Amino acid sequence: MLAGLDRAIARRQRADAIQLGGVLVAPLLYASFAPPRWLRRIWREPEEERFRAAINDLLLFAPGRRPLAERAIDWACRLVGADSGLVVDGDGELLAVHNINEERAARIATGVLTGPPTEGEVHESTISVPLHLDNGVGHLIVVAGPYTPVFGTDEEARLHQYSVAMAAALDRVRVAERMTALEEVKSRFLRLASHELRGPLTLVRGYVSMIGEGSLSDEGIQRAVPLMLAKLSQMTGMLNEMLETARIEDNALQVKAERFDLRDAVTDVVDMIRPITGNGHHLEATMPSQEISVVADRAKIETILSNLVDNAIKYSPQGGAVLLELATTDDSAMLTVSDQGIGIAEGDMKVLFTRFGRISNDDTIPIAGTGLGLYLSRELARVQAGDVTVESTHGQGSRFTLSLPLAKP
Repeated sequence: MLAGLDRAIARRQRADAIQLGGVLVAPLLYASFAPPRWLRRIWREPEEERFRAAINDLLLFAPGRRPLAERAIDWACRLVGADSGLVVDGDGELLAVHNINEERAARIATGVLTGPPTEGEVHESTISVPLHLDNGVGHLIVVAGPYTPVFGTDEEARLHQYSVAMAAALDRVRVAERMTALEEVKSRFLRLASHELRGPLTLVRGYVSMIGEGSLSDEGIQRAVPLMLAKLSQMTGMLNEMLETARIEDNALQVKAERFDLRDAVTDVVDMIRPITGNGHHLEATMPSQEISVVADRAKIETILSNLVDNAIKYSPQGGAVLLELATTDDSAMLTVSDQGIGIAEGDMKVLFTRFGRISNDDTIPIAGTGLGLYLSRELARVQAGDVTVESTHGQGSRFTLSLPLAKP
């Protein structure tokens, strides 16, 4: 009996020793399974290398915002193991998609972006992180695939890091595109200015030289003076267009509104242009007998009218009638300038009202101009709550209409 008791005590002591050993060994086992820092760095090196490669690609690849976004979303999916993804621009438009059709991408974007705004939003099947762009807050969204059914905070953190560099790259490309566009505008301006001013200057200089040398008779001088004045007026108009356009671009345009009868402005413009109109053109204005009061900058309204009438004459090289028709609707004054000239093809309409926008074809090449007149006219009208619109058929002439709000009684 005593022997059995001794055996039971011995078994209990062995069990206690085993339990105590397990308690003591468990921390050692845990420590042995926790890899050292240098080993963790080795394991993470491929992932870190992919991330560095993705960042370098953003810095070096810059053909345009859309191609850059398409390349970036491809890298983003690879970084977190996503199946597909999309990029939403700061204005809410889809900028790029990867491995997904645009219809589904639009649905995903709508579903993600209509939720509560967060700094980084993780769903069961998507990650959405913000892109702080210069045109607003866009989003980088990746979608899980069959091998990555659920994303976690690690993937969200890595994607958030990448989105910061991606936003900077997209803005950098936008700035580069703007600088390129500005350089192109500057070059075009210099080409047009030099080309359009050279002709009138050459003519005026020629006549002045002849007068100075005494080689021009009195009768010749009398014929030359109106021509020189017309050319000087043409150059002044070109320079004024350039200056007004620069003021619009710099938001420095000043509008001095006053109440006046629009009929008087039309009459003044017609009286100014009629003496220098060629014999082949017939300038006519039809206006109602009652006063048409508007509140606007009269000088700028006359600039618009002069541009429209001048265009009607220039683009009617074979002559014909140029008709100004002034009428009213319930709340607007409508002045239409119509001609019987070469007209405008439907495909060329998009060029109108743009800076330096000139239609280039066999009919228009001989016609002088800076390409600023219609752009300036519409902008001057719009800053005064008006507008300039056009109706035209190629070969059948054009109708440009200036609309302005009527003055309140």
